[in-house]
Order: sequence, then structure tokens, then C-alpha cells
Amino acid sequence: MDEKYKSEDEIIALVNSFEDASIARGVWKHGEHLVVALYYVSKYDLETAIARTRAAAQEAMRAAAAVPG
Repeated sequence: MDEKYKSEDEIIALVNSFEDASIARGVWKHGEHLVVALYYVSKYDLETAIARTRAAAQEAMRAAAAVPG
């Protein structure tokens, strides 16, 4: 079992890389999506958590489209 995100600092680093669209495509997997979602719902109301997820996902898709490969 891969033991990632054992500290809040690791989780915040993941969230930050998701929000600024710097997370590598190969790193962003289902588990990372769940970690970010859980972080958001632990910090914000559900509506805000969904809005933040949507905005960051859209930014990540724009950034990915701008990078060849």
C-alpha cells in the first residue's frame, strides 16, 4: 500500500498543485481527487467545496490543453 499524504502539509501541497494546475497528469489519479475533495469538504461548506473543485478542474484542463503530449 502506498502511504501518501500522511501529513496536512502533504495534503495542502497536493491541493495547491491542483489549484494552480501544476500537478503532473501522471500524478493526478482517483486517489488524489478524493484527497482534494475530502480536504475541501472538511474546510468549506458543500456548495463552496464543489465550486472550488469545479474551478480548479477547469483551470487544470485549460493548462493541460496548452501543454503538448
